[in-house]
Amino acid sequence: MSDDFQQFINNIGHRVDRAWETQHREHSCFSGIAAEGLQAFSPCEYFDVGALLKWASSRAALPLNLDRAHIFGDTPVTIFDGRDFYIEALLWSNGTTSIHDHGFTGAWTLLSGSSLHTRWSFDRQLEVSQALLIGNLAPTGHELLGPADVREIRSGNKSIHSLFHISNPSVSIVVRTAGRGRGGIQYEYRPNRIAFHSEGAQRYRPHLWRVLDACRADEELYLDVAAEPLGNGNPLIALVVLEHALSHSLSEHARAEVMRLAGNQHAEHLGAIVSSLRNMVSRSKIASRRGIFTSEEHRFLSAILLNVTGRNEVFSLLHKNEGESHPADRLLAGLSEMAGIGDIGIDLTQTNQGLIASLLASDSAATFAQAVEHRFSGSTTPPMEQIIEHCQSMAENPYLRSVIADHPALGCPSFSLATGV
Repeated sequence: MSDDFQQFINNIGHRVDRAWETQHREHSCFSGIAAEGLQAFSPCEYFDVGALLKWASSRAALPLNLDRAHIFGDTPVTIFDGRDFYIEALLWSNGTTSIHDHGFTGAWTLLSGSSLHTRWSFDRQLEVSQALLIGNLAPTGHELLGPADVREIRSGNKSIHSLFHISNPSVSIVVRTAGRGRGGIQYEYRPNRIAFHSEGAQRYRPHLWRVLDACRADEELYLDVAAEPLGNGNPLIALVVLEHALSHSLSEHARAEVMRLAGNQHAEHLGAIVSSLRNMVSRSKIASRRGIFTSEEHRFLSAILLNVTGRNEVFSLLHKNEGESHPADRLLAGLSEMAGIGDIGIDLTQTNQGLIASLLASDSAATFAQAVEHRFSGSTTPPMEQIIEHCQSMAENPYLRSVIADHPALGCPSFSLATGV
C-alpha cells in the first residue's frame, strides 16, 4: 500500500511537470496546472490518512519539509520533489492556520477530513516598513471544504485565507512552487488592522520569547529587558515583544509600561498593532479550547461560531452542512452539549437558552419582545431594559457573538415588552 501511495503521488508530480514544461515553467501558469493535476487524479478517491501514515512509517526517515521558513500543518512532509516545485502533505490535528497569504503559487486539496475555509481582503493604508503594513482586514466569504475540493494558491494578497480544520485528523495535499514571487515575502494578518512578514517575525520570536519567558517572574527585570528591543526602532521586533506581553500573564501595570516603551518609537502605529494583537490573543485562546471537543458536530459548530460573522451566514453554512433540524435548534442543542463537556464561558440555564432562542427567532426589537413575552408567558419577567442588558452581556461571549451581537434589539435597550416600541 505504501508503494502504491508513492506511485500515485509520483503520477501527479510527473503530470504537473510535463504540463508546466509546455508553458516554459512560467510561474503565472503553475496554479492552474497544479489544480488540474489534483483534479485529474483526485487522491481522496484512492487513499486516506491511513495510507499516508503507513507510507510515512515505512520510511527510515521522513523527507525534510523544503520550506523551513514557512511551515504549515502540525506535521508537514514532502512526498514528491520535482524540478522547481514539490508536493507536500500537511497533517492537522487541533492546528488551525493563521490568516495568511503566500509567497509561492500552486494548489491544494483535502485528502481526508473537512475544513472551514475563509477568504479575506486587506485594504492597505500605510506601509510602516516592508515587513509591517497597516490597513483594514475583512472576511469576503466562507465555505465548507471536504475531500476532492481543490483550491488554487496565487502568490501575494490575491489568496489571503485561513483554515479551521474540523476533522481530527485532517490531511491536505499541496502542490507548490519551490521558488517564491514578490521577493519571497509572505504575510500573516491579524484582525483587523495589520499584516506582517511572517518569516521575519519567526526569525525574532523564538529567542526573544525565550528571553522574556525567563524574566516573567520578575516584572521589573522583564521591563528592563523588554526596553532594549522596543527601543531599537524595528517595528517587527516591537510587534513580537508586544505579542509576548499580551499573550502571557503580566500585571496591568507591566503591560501598560510595555505599551509606553513601545510608544516611544512607534506611537503613530501602536493603537492598530495593539488592537490587532489583543484580537489575536483572544481568538487563539478560544481556538485552543476546541481540543476538548471530539465529536465532528461540536468541532463544526466551534468552527463556524468562532470564525463566521452574522446569523444569516451561520445559518446558511448549517443548511449546507445538511443538518436535519432547524439551525437555531441545532445551535442551542450543540451549545448545551458543549457546555456540558467544557467551559464555553456562559451558563446555559433554561432562562438563558430561552432568551437566545428568542433572539435567534426574531429580526427586530419588536419581534424579540413578542418572542420573549410568548416564551415566558405566565412567569414574572424583569423590565425589558434589564433583559436587553443581560442579552448584551451574553453577546460578548465568543460562541454567541456571531449570531446575536448584531440583533437590532441589542442596540435598542429602551422599549416596552408589551408594545415592542
